[in-house]
Amino acid sequence: MDDIDLTRRNFLFGRKAAELSKDETAASAIEYGLIGALVGVALVSSLSLVGRRQRRNFRCIIRAMRGREPNRFCERRGA
Repeated sequence: MDDIDLTRRNFLFGRKAAELSKDETAASAIEYGLIGALVGVALVSSLSLVGRRQRRNFRCIIRAMRGREPNRFCERRGA
């Protein structure tokens, strides 16, 4: 117990530079945060692309049900 000094001051401010350089928990947390952000960006971009495509497909269906002429997108899709 001599090596561990758990006073409030030492807990907050008393860490030595050698101890901080060995501590990798903050680096790991930052890496996980970056990975999570990258996954989030990929999900949002892919879902927005799929959502736009689905919206256009539904508009083609609505145009066909109302008896209107298909637009270029609908013609390419065969609707």
